[in-house]
Amino acid sequence: MEYRPNDTILILGNTNPNSFLTIELFDPNGKIVKTKETFSDKNGKISNNELRIPSDAKVGTWAINVKSGPNFDNVKISVIASKEEGLIVNVSKGIEIAGYGKSIDITVSNAAQKVDMIITTSEGIVIQKLSFPASGKGEIKQPWFIPSNVVPGTYILKVTDAKGSAETIFTIN
Repeated sequence: MEYRPNDTILILGNTNPNSFLTIELFDPNGKIVKTKETFSDKNGKISNNELRIPSDAKVGTWAINVKSGPNFDNVKISVIASKEEGLIVNVSKGIEIAGYGKSIDITVSNAAQKVDMIITTSEGIVIQKLSFPASGKGEIKQPWFIPSNVVPGTYILKVTDAKGSAETIFTIN
């Protein structure tokens, strides 16, 4: 299971009815980061969502230890890097199709709703304006076929969505 900093951890399980439980969260160095105490219900069900990965958590393998008297269980989880905030745009070399020409692949991450794109020369001359809806995951993966009148050189792609903007520089050969 993968978690990110600030994610809540849901602990589910079964044990004896009305058992006292100690839940411990260990960082990758084996240090106890958090301890919570709780009880199972009258049917022996365990359901606890009071543990949260710390906001400054180190990336790596963490452990959760749940114990009740001499009984215990230990589970390993992975803490991965925090999700990048804000709009991210990347351009990579695309394919060449006869009749259409060369293309570049535009990838946008963390987008909200519709994304407007403007491709300009390094001098600020607008080459093309584009607009695409973001997927439910906030992503856009779109090829752009380079118009035949565009000369080799350096270009700027600026993207804007409902929350912000980002830009990247790319070269057409």
